[in-house]
Amino acid sequence: MNKAAEIVEILGSEGADLVNALIKAQILAAEVGDNAFAQWVKNELLGYPDDADLPAYRVLNQTLLGNVSNAAHRHNEVVLPLFHLKDEHREMLTTRKLREGIAELQAWVGRDNLASPLGMELASIFNGGLDSTYRVERAWGKLSLGAVEGLLVQVRSRLLEFALEVKKILPPDDGLSKSEVHTVSHKVSDAFQGAIFGDHATIQIGSGHTATIHNSVIKNDLDSLKSVLRSAGVEENELVSLGSAVVADGDLSGQKSLGQSVRSWMARLLAKAAEGSWNIGIGAAGNLLASALGAFYGFPI
Repeated sequence: MNKAAEIVEILGSEGADLVNALIKAQILAAEVGDNAFAQWVKNELLGYPDDADLPAYRVLNQTLLGNVSNAAHRHNEVVLPLFHLKDEHREMLTTRKLREGIAELQAWVGRDNLASPLGMELASIFNGGLDSTYRVERAWGKLSLGAVEGLLVQVRSRLLEFALEVKKILPPDDGLSKSEVHTVSHKVSDAFQGAIFGDHATIQIGSGHTATIHNSVIKNDLDSLKSVLRSAGVEENELVSLGSAVVADGDLSGQKSLGQSVRSWMARLLAKAAEGSWNIGIGAAGNLLASALGAFYGFPI
């Protein structure tokens, strides 16, 4: 049984041990040499650093509550007004970024006191939405009761989807030769982008062995595909040719390989990289085109 199959077995069982599945995933990432997958697993286990971008499923909505009073009355835990705030301030205050590791988040499940206090300097901005006689004494953000549990379900579901895909890619016994690791690594990377981040896939663009630009390809969105390739220095006439090739090949839903027109276009671009007329190394060009086209069509190339 390969590591991906072990992860499927863990996550498919009743009372699935998500931490154990992530530890298995950490070993799998090391075996196939996928740094992006390894970093995601590490962040989920240990928590995301303050300077790290968070996946969308870790940015949750929260309700803003507070205690307000005037000379005669006091009201506790009321929903605070937001209508008078600027859009950017409203968005900042009503979203909460959860950077904690999975084990800590699991300990939060079922708790009803998941409050995030706001300082007095922030609490005072709600005064403008109250009757002029009232003031906010204290303010905090509160997640809904099932919000953290929903986040954990997201991680479990995405990891399971990834493991099911990789299970088909790896040999049954986990034994990979050195020559197989390189091929498998690209397929695993594509599966990771699709399962963890969905159809909005991040593509690394580089020259030689150095990644210099990050951009995104959305499944079946030709404009996003062209934008990524344009950022990598693909000429406009080649982007027009690509659009024509995509139309010529038609709908490839249900297929797992490129059509003849796009395949010919890709071969021409690789030839340009090899002869130096496209300012990108042949290895980086191959990785870029395979990743970008794979994200566009929704299958690994």
